[in-house]
Amino acid sequence: EANAMPPDVLIKINHLMTRRPGDEVIVQEDSGKKITIKQGFCFIFTGNIGEQFQGRYRLEQSFVNRIGDAMIEYNYLPEDELKEVMIAYLMEGAKAKGSVVMSEEDMGELLSFAKASSFAQKVFAGKEDILIPDGSGGTLSVRDHKLLKNTPLSMRNIFNVIDAYKKDGANLFFEQYIYDSFIKPIQDKGERYVYFQIFKANGFFIQSRNEELVRDSNGKVIEFEANDIDDVIKGDKSHVFT
Repeated sequence: EANAMPPDVLIKINHLMTRRPGDEVIVQEDSGKKITIKQGFCFIFTGNIGEQFQGRYRLEQSFVNRIGDAMIEYNYLPEDELKEVMIAYLMEGAKAKGSVVMSEEDMGELLSFAKASSFAQKVFAGKEDILIPDGSGGTLSVRDHKLLKNTPLSMRNIFNVIDAYKKDGANLFFEQYIYDSFIKPIQDKGERYVYFQIFKANGFFIQSRNEELVRDSNGKVIEFEANDIDDVIKGDKSHVFT
């Protein structure tokens, strides 16, 4: 991840990027051994660009110039592709290949989870916005107030939710796994609150949660929990989706 490297490391790489096949370079970190550049040798860099990513360095223009037109921006998966990935992941380990057994309600919630996740990723990236309650009868813009800075909703997080659903045998409603496996573990209470509101705006946690919110004198969220207020029994009708 290029912009997570300290500038002094990038300066050394800057020099290596100007070498050509047949040139010899000495890498001090590798005991000062001489290395001959071979045909086809190249660098491949990744990077998370944007102020919402913490602990990153500003890339020197000389470094950016050497990359030039080879720089490609990749965004999160489109919603339709995210749905396909989630369903395929859910099918892993299924008894019948290419199919999954679950209730129609759970399948509907899975698809809603994909839609909400895609929207949440766009909010984190600053490409979408949402107004959330500010605790005093008004609303706050997540983008304008930069309320999501530390916690992206990654594919790892999404798979953790699906893993919890599978491991538990789908005994609870899908929103319970979203809350327990993704929202509740978020350390920043303010960001926990933001994600809860994002999913609530997308059809989750409408009736089954009681929100407990504490703000400091500046309005910053310092505590947030959402507790069950009703015991909802799931239906047991299952269908085979292929």
